[in-house]
Amino acid sequence: MITPLIVLTILLVPTLIAATIAHRTTAPGGVNLGGVLGYSAAFAFFSIGHFVITDEMVSMLPEHIPARRPLVYATGLLEAGLALALLPKRTRRYAGLGCIAVLFLFFPGNIYAALNSVGPGGAPVGPGLFVGARTIAGPIDLFGILVCGAWQRLSECAAKACSTIVGAKERPMAASRPVLHMFCGKVAAGKSTLAANLAAAENTVLISEDEWLAALFADELQEPKDYLRCTTKLRSAMAPHIVVLLDAGMSVVLDFQANIVESRTWMRHLLSQTDADHQLHVLMPPNKVCLARLRSRNASGLHPFTVTEEQFRQISAYFVPPTPEEGFKVLCHDEGNETRP
Repeated sequence: MITPLIVLTILLVPTLIAATIAHRTTAPGGVNLGGVLGYSAAFAFFSIGHFVITDEMVSMLPEHIPARRPLVYATGLLEAGLALALLPKRTRRYAGLGCIAVLFLFFPGNIYAALNSVGPGGAPVGPGLFVGARTIAGPIDLFGILVCGAWQRLSECAAKACSTIVGAKERPMAASRPVLHMFCGKVAAGKSTLAANLAAAENTVLISEDEWLAALFADELQEPKDYLRCTTKLRSAMAPHIVVLLDAGMSVVLDFQANIVESRTWMRHLLSQTDADHQLHVLMPPNKVCLARLRSRNASGLHPFTVTEEQFRQISAYFVPPTPEEGFKVLCHDEGNETRP
């Protein structure tokens, strides 16, 4: 029979290793692969217990709960599924939320088992010691999952708090993760000029919406509705390649308009598929400045498209600045001066 000390050791080691790896190697806001693997292994181990020591697990549920044994098997499968879902980037965030939900849902069972001295262990002191340790491990699990980046916004807060507690120095954003640069601003606000400057950085690529639209759909772009149709096709084709570049460690200067909520929602979806950091650059010079630049741009003939003043006003009518609720890291540019709102 497995002694309580062995059970305790096997139970706590994956949790402590994962939390330690996550803290020591994760930049604030980053997703730590070592920590994710650790918690995937931990949940896989937890699930095995539902099938190996089923009777003990059943005893942790009050007798009035129906179908206790099938419930133990079902929750074991759930934990196994979460362990697998933590691995792919596309499902990691949702799996992290599922792991957090499981920790909260299983907590009353731990309390019941501790009060009634039931559960794994096989000795009077064993069950209480086991579930007591599992209760203590719960908050460690929760914090570790957040630090590993299963849920990006909370992982940023958790990692920063962890760095503060131990006095660790926060690493610069550019040294830790590639960055997806996005741009919000009216026609001729200076987005492409800023994009070109940012693209000069090392390990950075520029993807220009105007250049791709001109190459693929120049003859089809007559009205704003034509632009919406063509850019939707372009985004669908570009999205997987942008994610691959970011995953390969390349920063991407995405010179696509982020002027409406729908566009920014698409960009947020890109970010959900990668561990990259991001920056939304907002340029809002007065209309008269934009129009003056537009006339100069049209006269030069260097831009792929010629936009009339009437078209400028039609397009500007759709402009919607980003809001804090959208959750982007916004950097405002005011005629050369950068300020963070």
